[in-house]
Amino acid sequence: MASKTMMMIIAGVLAAVVVVAAMAYVVMRPDDDDLELSATINGSSYTYEQMMDDFGTKTVDGKEGVPLSAIVNDTGLTNPETFAYVLTANDGYAMAVNWTVMQGGILTKITETDDDTGNETTYLMTVFPGLPSGYKVKNLAKIDNLELTPVVCNGLEYYMDYMPKKVSEKTVTYNATYAPTGWSLSDMVNYTGLSNPSAHNYTIRGYWAFDEKPWYNKTVTWTGMLGGALVEENMKTVFAGTTDFAKKSYMVKHVVEIVVE
Repeated sequence: MASKTMMMIIAGVLAAVVVVAAMAYVVMRPDDDDLELSATINGSSYTYEQMMDDFGTKTVDGKEGVPLSAIVNDTGLTNPETFAYVLTANDGYAMAVNWTVMQGGILTKITETDDDTGNETTYLMTVFPGLPSGYKVKNLAKIDNLELTPVVCNGLEYYMDYMPKKVSEKTVTYNATYAPTGWSLSDMVNYTGLSNPSAHNYTIRGYWAFDEKPWYNKTVTWTGMLGGALVEENMKTVFAGTTDFAKKSYMVKHVVEIVVE
């Protein structure tokens, strides 16, 4: 009987120890909000709390965050207006913006709750006023400054290596022997949010630096844009043979702008 009683006492003590240990784990385990989120900006690493303390916050599109331009300026970058800024997520997704856009943008901390599990996830995200949702780069890991040349379409800057996911690649059959792959011209227009694109014509402007008249323009219809692509080779436009623009004269090289007429 004494042995059985002793075993019951030991079991009770062990159960109490397990309960206390579990309570200690719950109390001592850090919340997600307490984990330090950080990003590397032009080679300098910053925690989000450090950014807030050093640069303050402002509100953009209803979200409070740290001004991106203030962080870049703190890195000591010379002539920041001459660079494009590549925003890279920890999964490799990346977008690029110019300095004017950076000056209006913020880096904010977002906390999301999974509806099924109730678990919370916290991450850093960029927010820019007036830009499509693709520029909200979630889980931002770093921002690099690079010398890049944009193509401006309806006021929105595109960079060939950092196209939005909604701008797809397409193969254009120019003729029986030439069918290059490039970025869809109609997708580029649609992503800018232009209403009723079929009601417009589009002037494609190219810059030929060694010509006597360096600017070269060609205007196409929406049907042409639907059958066209911007090809990386010579940064030129190519239109499908099914359109009225499958001509060498419409292969505008070194495209710098697409203007909505």
